[in-house]
Amino acid sequence: MDKIKLQIQLAIDNLRQQWSKLSKRDKILVCILLFVVPMFLYVKLFFFPEIDNIQKKNKKKQDLIKKITDLQTKKVFLAKIKKELDKKEKILLKAKAILPTRNEIPELLTSISTKATRSGLKIILFQPEKEQVKDYYSVIPVELQVEGPFQQIVVFLDEIRRLERIVNTREITFFDPKEENGVWRVRANCRLETYRFLTEKEQKQQEEKKKNAKKK
Repeated sequence: MDKIKLQIQLAIDNLRQQWSKLSKRDKILVCILLFVVPMFLYVKLFFFPEIDNIQKKNKKKQDLIKKITDLQTKKVFLAKIKKELDKKEKILLKAKAILPTRNEIPELLTSISTKATRSGLKIILFQPEKEQVKDYYSVIPVELQVEGPFQQIVVFLDEIRRLERIVNTREITFFDPKEENGVWRVRANCRLETYRFLTEKEQKQQEEKKKNAKKK
């Protein structure tokens, strides 16, 4: 143990001798090196790696925040889409309730013809025309010409307006008025429009037509 102490003391004395031999300039240089070298090693081995690690963590944090923001945006967007789809679904359900299907059209046209007859009108022309296909429904024009008392024609048109299924009177012209037994009789040309709800197959066909038209 004493031997080790002696060796340490000799080493210290040797350093002192070496130090005392150095010039003032060399002593300053050594002091600078003793300060700079550890600082350099600390900065290179610890400080810069830690800064890099912090930057990586901040980047991950920013990426995570961006993902959360994107998810929140998508959530709001999906909620908006769902709301619009629910609204369209309600509209379609209402449309199905008031628009006849393809199978119901003949019955509806027969009902219109029957109402005209029951109103005391003479049917001169009753001619359904070519359907006009839209997005979810089809327009069915009907050319109608009747003859009878003016008041009864008005009543007939009002009854058509009150039908459960939609039937619109687009055009009406009166002509050839004449009096019979104190009652004015006229002829009326009417253009009626009723509508039917397209089947799922027909709706898909419409969508395909639109896609093909856009490609052209």
